[in-house]
Amino acid sequence: MIMAPIKRGKTMDDLRKSISTEEGPPPIEEEKTVGTAVLDGGTSQVVDLNLQKGKYAAVCFITDRKGGPPHAAKGMVMEVDIQ
Repeated sequence: MIMAPIKRGKTMDDLRKSISTEEGPPPIEEEKTVGTAVLDGGTSQVVDLNLQKGKYAAVCFITDRKGGPPHAAKGMVMEVDIQ
């Protein structure tokens, strides 16, 4: 799972389109991306994030063990508004 600021003027719809088409640069600030480790089922992780105010995308780019598209392509994306 990663969290990245959404670029100014861009939306979650822009991100979903970017994920589904894989065309053009993603509408997130990649250099400010933070993420978690990849975990096996049944395990957990606590992560402290020091995020600035703004809109962020929480996205999972991991695939399942059998392969296939990443979870983000299946809808595992969410907007988070940091106040």
